[in-house]
Order: sequence, then structure tokens, then C-alpha cells
Amino acid sequence: MPLVGRAVETAALDAALDLLERGVGGTMLITGEPGIGKTALLAELGRRAGAAGCRVRDGRATEFERDDPYAVFRPIIGAATGDRMGALRTVRSLLAELAPVVLALDDLHWADAASIDLLGYLLRHPPDGPVLIAAALRAGGCPARLAVALDTCRHTELRPSALTRAEAAQLLTDVDPARLDDLHADSGGNPFYLRVLAASVRTAPNGPAPAVVPAAVGAALAAELRELTARARRAARAAAVAGDPFDAGLARAVAELDDDRFAVALDELVAAGLVAPTGEPWLFRFRHPIVRRGVYESAGPGWRRAAHARAAATLARRGAGPLARAHHVERSAEVGDRAAVELLTAAGHAASATAPAEAAHWFGVALALLPGDGVVERGGGIERGIERGGGVFEGGGGVFERGVFERGVSERGGDERGAGESRAVAPDGADERRAELLQALALAAGAAGRLADSATAVDHLLRLVPATRAADRVRLVALRMYLDHAVGRLEPARVLAHRELGALPPGARAGRAALHAELALNAFLRADYAAIRGHAGAAHTHAVAAGDSAARAYAAALMALGEHAAGRTGRAVAHLVEAAAIVDALPDGVLAGALPAVVALALAGYHLDRHADAIRHARRGLDLAEATGQVLVMPGLHVTRAGAEAFSGRLAAGLASATAAYDVAVLTGGDHAASLALGLSVWIHTWRGDVAVALARAEDARRRCGGSAMGAGNIGLFHAEALLEAGRADSAASTLLAAAGGPDLPRLERPWRTRAGQTLVRAAIATGDRHAALGWLEQARMDAAGVTSPACVANLRYAEAVVHFDGGALQEAAGVAGESATAADRAGRRVDAARARVLAGRALAAAGRRADAVTELRRAERDAVAIGAGRCREQAARELRRLGLRAAPHDGPHDAPAGPVSIVLSAREREVADLVAAGHTNRQIASRLVISDKTVEAHVSRILRKLRVPSRSAVGRVLPTGS
Repeated sequence: MPLVGRAVETAALDAALDLLERGVGGTMLITGEPGIGKTALLAELGRRAGAAGCRVRDGRATEFERDDPYAVFRPIIGAATGDRMGALRTVRSLLAELAPVVLALDDLHWADAASIDLLGYLLRHPPDGPVLIAAALRAGGCPARLAVALDTCRHTELRPSALTRAEAAQLLTDVDPARLDDLHADSGGNPFYLRVLAASVRTAPNGPAPAVVPAAVGAALAAELRELTARARRAARAAAVAGDPFDAGLARAVAELDDDRFAVALDELVAAGLVAPTGEPWLFRFRHPIVRRGVYESAGPGWRRAAHARAAATLARRGAGPLARAHHVERSAEVGDRAAVELLTAAGHAASATAPAEAAHWFGVALALLPGDGVVERGGGIERGIERGGGVFEGGGGVFERGVFERGVSERGGDERGAGESRAVAPDGADERRAELLQALALAAGAAGRLADSATAVDHLLRLVPATRAADRVRLVALRMYLDHAVGRLEPARVLAHRELGALPPGARAGRAALHAELALNAFLRADYAAIRGHAGAAHTHAVAAGDSAARAYAAALMALGEHAAGRTGRAVAHLVEAAAIVDALPDGVLAGALPAVVALALAGYHLDRHADAIRHARRGLDLAEATGQVLVMPGLHVTRAGAEAFSGRLAAGLASATAAYDVAVLTGGDHAASLALGLSVWIHTWRGDVAVALARAEDARRRCGGSAMGAGNIGLFHAEALLEAGRADSAASTLLAAAGGPDLPRLERPWRTRAGQTLVRAAIATGDRHAALGWLEQARMDAAGVTSPACVANLRYAEAVVHFDGGALQEAAGVAGESATAADRAGRRVDAARARVLAGRALAAAGRRADAVTELRRAERDAVAIGAGRCREQAARELRRLGLRAAPHDGPHDAPAGPVSIVLSAREREVADLVAAGHTNRQIASRLVISDKTVEAHVSRILRKLRVPSRSAVGRVLPTGS
């Protein structure tokens, strides 16, 4: 049917398709009230795209199947398998291979959570090539997680308006003009309502025109059903139960009609325009979701329950899996139906890897069916049934994995059951199944980013688990604290741990070690650096007494963080070495139950400039987290890896890790981790030369930071550096001081205060306030007193060089800047070293030492190009031009030479080459860089050809050391 009154909208469709034909994709949103024509516009877009030679892929959400994972995308991708992030990347690669393609997604206000997360991922990481994503949803019905993703991408929004009276006449050519005014007024110009009301007028031409649109639409649909035979009405209601689109064979079984009678009834429904073929054999669709709802609700609740039971039984006979049957079981099972509980539990486990929100729903429904004394159903409620009773687990796995209630190394000593080998222990005879479901619900909700729901489930368990089960309670408290930390609720988490610590029996050494460790982490996030050392030390003492090596490693890593924060680098390194030795000796099966220790160890390595070790530990932690489904620890591991990669000069790899951290944090609802990932990307973008992007990321990072003082301080520091590079020195100083807690910079660890100090020195010099610069320099010297960290020395010397240069002491400036570069080299901070050499070159040139200046600037330029530090390269090139020299050739602003060979790699090829040299497989590289395996394979082939090496193992030998 041709569109009526949509000239503006179709022009927008044509404009988007024109861009698509020119190789440019995009995102289009179509919003409006039900029946306004969103679906029609999507269909028109598909028709025009097909006529232009583009591929079209359609998906649609449905009202009664909101807990079916990836339902919107299933016609496009089939069943999603593997881990969650893998599924997202697979779809992105698939769309890139289909380009040019239009992805048309309808009724997203009903979309399942997994589909929303997938769409959000595609918006944040548009597929390579011309891909147009067009999504339709009701006005005001945008899911919150999709709204966040839309805020971060450019998109076009179409809002189809109501039809005018003249346009209504074009739509309803067979309606008496005398009645058209009433129909137009009653429908509000809504095309769907117009058609339905017109149909009611045709069946009762002499009756009064309806006066209220919603009631009138319901009445019109009822009138349509009355015109059908009883057999067709039964078939229609069965079809509404079966789905939309519906399988005619399933609908026939639900209707309890034989083949011939159902075929006649289906023909009647098609003739009446209620349903239509989809083009797929034996698959039909209702003409509009409102029609399906009206038909579904026209049946009584008792009939619907029995019909869903018949649907579930039919699917079981067909061999359908738990997820295909769960929707019908939910709507037909009664409390106490153990078979239904088992089916729904199986559905939850089937969905948990790729669609944890849907998994949490099914676990909650299963809980609600267990015998008990009440249910909980909140908001979109995924934690139904958690007040019915409860129990707890003993078994393998860590706090963030399937065995919440028992570490791999137990406090009873030596229990090393593998991750996931959990068994239920129900206190006081409570049902074991309830305990399993409570645990599964809490973890699935957490993995889905529904942290409040997860916390509610944990709170119920804490009320159920008696004080005599101290070990179980400690593990629950650790999980509860993680959930609070993720959203910045630091004080409630601290209070909870102290309360539980006070309730522990005297001999509970392992429990005390665990709680003190969590309190040390809490203190780190609150920037209470003295408290870190106290709690970490207590955790270490109790872990040693308990003989718990994993807990000892966790405590030692936290002690390293505490000593580093105090500026006692030697002690910090000693604790770091202790923690690393323990972790490296632990088998994977044990370490999988202690991943928070790995996060702390990698973080300490990053802060102490042990970059290679930090990356290695983070990589091992990520491998174990992916293998055991512990998604909650993954953002922290990615962030730490990103920091170590970035500060060691692997900017492209660091940005990829920061992006991975952000993506997982968004999926799991961890605003704190998301803010840290954005904060690191601010620093990376600044030194890659993308200062405008860096500033935009900084604003987003500050909004998400929440209650973490440590996070706020670090983000503020990176933001200030970006502002300085943008020429906004006044804003840089005020931003840093506000974020770091004032002039004393209390939210920053002592070694980081020297970096803040040199930033404040630079800002003061840039604004002409030499007196303030000298004050900040003196404070930086006091902060650096006794700190032996090479990075701290590099920061302080850089600040001194800036002051010398401003005062005209050029020889001193050059010498001190050279010391800064040397110290930065010792710390492995390659960007800082290149930046210091630029300053040294400037000072030497101003002092008339041209040859020495050229030497420093050429080295700075070469190093900056090698690591992709476009900002430093531009600064070095500018100084060389002032000396009458041309900049060295390079292939784009962020490209890197191939090292000893004379061939130059592109930016993307350099990124891939770095990862090949580090030993990554093609699949791992595709995951890191968010590209397809085939694209990686093509890049690797070109790299080997350009570098003239025979194998992947030879790539590292011809790349610069440390790249």
C-alpha cells in the first residue's frame, strides 16, 4: 500500500539511502505513537533500499516475547552462541560483510535486553562499510540503555505526524465523506486507528461514529472478530498465543483443530486482513501488534493458560529447547510445578552466557514457582520469588562466578574444586533448589548490569544465612560490596564490611582476611590511603595464619597499592613481588576462584610501572574470567591493561583495551569502571592528537564517576592535561584542583601528585603566573621527597625544566628536561620521554645549540611516530620547521614505521603488527580491535609482505623494542 502524506519522511529516507550508496552508513530513529506509521516507513525504506540494490535485513520485537534473547536479531543472525562479547562482535562482522545493507528493526520498545545491548554495541562501534541502522519505537518508550548509546552517536530522528483531513481522505477512498470528519477527529489522524474505525463503520454504516479512540479501537477489533466464524476466532486466538510471527503448525495444535479445519480458518483470517503470510513457509504475521494484543485479550485468562500449556507441550514433542518453551511455561505453570521449575532453570542457564538479563528473568520465574510464602516483583522485576526461603552454596569458584559461596581454596584448607563445581547446602532443611536459583539470579542480574536487582537478591540471602555460616556470609558481603563499589556507593559498602567483621567468631581467620581486603579496596576507591595500608596489612596477617595463599596474594597486592600511594616505592615493589610469585604459582583452577587478587596485582603493577607484568597478569585474568563467565571482574582487568599499555607507549593497544573496558562496563552497569575507561581514553586521545575527542570523553567520564574519590582525581588529572593541550590553561588548573580535592591534592597518591604538580606548573606558566608556578613546583618537590619512583622523578624534572625555560635559564632547562626523559625511559613511559625531549630540543635551540637541538627533536619525533603519539610528533615537527628542517615522512597522523626495515605500515597495520608481535592469535586481535577475523587475516598478510618476513613469529624482531 502506498504511503499517504509522508513527503518529508520519504525525503529523509532517500537522503539516508543516497549516503549509503556513497559508502556512508548511519543511524535513523523513527518514533511516534502506536499506529502512526513507523512500521510503514520501515517497510518503505526496505522497498527503496532493495530497488537501489542494497541488502535489507529485518527484525522486530514483540510484546509477549520480551524475555527471548536476541529475538529482534534472530531472523538476521539465527541463534547467538558463545560468550556475550563474542556474539556482539560476530554480528558486527556479519553486517560489515553484508554492506551495503539496511538493518530495519521494528517495535524496539518491546525489545529484549540482549537485543538492546547488541544494538547499543553496534551504535558505539558502527560496522565497517555502509550500514544503515533504522530502528522504530514508540515515543517515550526508548529503553534506558539504548538511550545512553544514542547519546553517544550521531543519528537522524523521524517523527511521523498525524494525517490531515485531506490525507485521511486519500487513505480512505471508500468512506462516505459525511463520516470522514468524525473518523478523522476520533482517530486523531492516526493511520492505523483510521483504518480500524473505518472498518467498524463499514460493518455498521448507520451507527453512530465512535467518540473515544482507544475504546473505539478495541470495539472495532471486537467487531472484526464477531464477523468471523467461531472456528476462525479460535484459530486467531491460538495464533496470538503462538507468537508474532506465528508458526501455523504450532497455532493449529494450540487451537486443537485438525489440519483441514485449521487451514479453512487460516484462510478466513487472511481474507479478513487480520493476518498475512510472511513469505516464509507456514509462517504468518498479524497486521499490527495492536491487533495481536486485541485478539489475545479477547480470550479468557483460563483459556489462555491452557493454550500456553498446549503450546509448551507441542514444542516439547518437537524437541524444542528450554528457551523456546520458557515463555509458554511461564504463562501456564502453577506454584509447585517442579518440572516447570527445572525447565525455566535450564532456560536461565541456556541464556546466561549471551543474555544474562533474560537469564535472570527465567531464574526469577522459577523461584516464583517454588512453594513458599510470597514473591517479590519489582519494576520490570527479575528477582521474583526471592522471599520464599533460601539456602547457600558451598563449592568451587570465586565471588564473581557460579560458586559465590566458596573460594577455590577454602578456609577449611586445601579444597580446590574447580570453578563451577558447586553443590547446594540448604540450612535448616530449606530447599536446595531455591539456594541455587537465588545465587544464579544474583549473578545473572549483576552480569546484565541490573546491579540493584542483584543487590536485592544478595540482601535477601544475607538475611537468610545464619551467623554460624560465617564463610558463606563473608563471600556474600564481598559480592555485595562489589555491587556497591560499581555504582559509587562506597560508604554503605564500608559500613557493611565493618558490621560483618564485628560479627565474625574469633577464629575466622580467612573471613577476617577477606573482609579486611575488601575494606582496603574500599579505602583505595575513597582515596583514604592510610586506611589501605592498615586493612591490607591486617588482611595479610590473617591470610598467612589461615594458610590461604590466594588471600595472601590479594592482601600483598593491596599492600603494594597502599605503600605506593604513600610514596614508599621500595616497600611497594617488595609486596608486588610477593603477590606476583604467589599468583604465578597458582594453577588456573584455583586462581579462577580468586580473580580479585589478579585485578589488584595488575593494578599495582600498572601504578609501579611494571607494565609488561601488569599486562601479563591482566591477560591471564581476562582469559580465566572469559572461561568461567566472571564478567563482573573484566572491566577492571581491561582498564588496568589499558593503562599499562598506554603509559608504556602502546597507545593503539591501550585505546583498544580502554574501549573493551567501557563496553563490558556498560553491559554490566559498572559506571565506576566505565568512567575510568573513559578517563584513560582521554589521556590516550590527547597524545594521539585527538584533543577534541579527548575533551568530549572527559565530560562523559566525569558524569559517570559517581562517589569514587580516587576515580575523580585521576579523571580530573587526565582532563586537565587535555585542556592544557587545547590551550585552556585556566580551565585546566581549576578542573584539576576541583577533581583532586583542593590544593593539597588529597585524592591522588603521592607519586601521581607530582604529575598533577607539573600540570599545574605548566598551567600557571601558560597564564603568565610565574609566582604560582614556583609555588606548585615547591609543592611537587615536597610530594616527591623520598619517592624513588622513576616516573615521579620524570614528572618533577619536567616541571623544573618548564620553570627554567620560562625564566630564560635555557641550559638548565635543557639539562633537566634531558633528566626527565631519561627517568621516563627507566619507567617505560615512552610518551613522557618523547615529550621531555621536545622540551629539551626547544631549550637547546633557544640557547643556540642547533645541532644538539636537532638531535633531540629528531629522536623525539622518531619515538613519537613509533608509538603513535601524534601530539608529540606535531610538536617536534613544529620545532624542526623553526630550525629550517622538514619533518620526517610518515603515513598519517598516528602511523608508525616498521622499525629497522624501510617500509612504513599504516596505522591499522601497526596496531595489528603490535598484537601479532605480542603473540595474539587472529581471533584475539579481532576481539581487541573490534574487526572481523577475515579483516585481521588480510592485514597480517600485508604486514608479512611489507616487512619481508616469512612468519608471524618474525614480526616482533623487526619492530622497535617495546612497541
